[in-house]
Amino acid sequence: MSSLSNYNTSTSPNERVSKPRTTRATARTSIECSHAQASRATMPNSDQSIDKVEYNNSSGEILNPPPSLGRKSELDDHVAKAFQDTETLTDTFVEKVTYILKLALVHDRNKADARKERRAFREIKIKYLEQIKKYENTLSPEDEARYRERKLEEARACRKNAEVADSSLHREKVELEFKLSLAQKENSKLKKELKKANNTHENAEVLND
Repeated sequence: MSSLSNYNTSTSPNERVSKPRTTRATARTSIECSHAQASRATMPNSDQSIDKVEYNNSSGEILNPPPSLGRKSELDDHVAKAFQDTETLTDTFVEKVTYILKLALVHDRNKADARKERRAFREIKIKYLEQIKKYENTLSPEDEARYRERKLEEARACRKNAEVADSSLHREKVELEFKLSLAQKENSKLKKELKKANNTHENAEVLND
């Protein structure tokens, strides 16, 4: 009690000098504390597995642990989200997508069939030309001359038939164009008559009012 009384009497509140308190620690102290906290945070407990422990780098920052073998990667999550988005599509859109896929399959099948037909036609044509070549090699000069004359006549006949077909198509085209012009004239005439009838009907309504 005497010492306490001596202390109180020896120094008054006005005479006491308090040391300024520092609001933050020094850099060295903060680094040591952060390393200590990080080392304590990374140590696994008895009930904690090694995969759940967070790892820290040299700067003391806590990082996520590397993915284990049984863990899904971010790419798998992204793909899963993309497939989950398809559930939000409407039935109409799904039907359109299915229809487009069917058209693509049919188109590919048609292309494959056409490719097979062209290949078969090319093979048949090659065999035909080979047979003609063999036949021409067996002909005598006189027979070869007659054969060439006959082939020339066949070519002329084919050309004439093509010209006839072309002329008939041209004639049909002219006839269709003429019919189209007549139909357009009739259409314009009907439009004028309809417009005239509408005007007459409107005038009659105005007079009745």
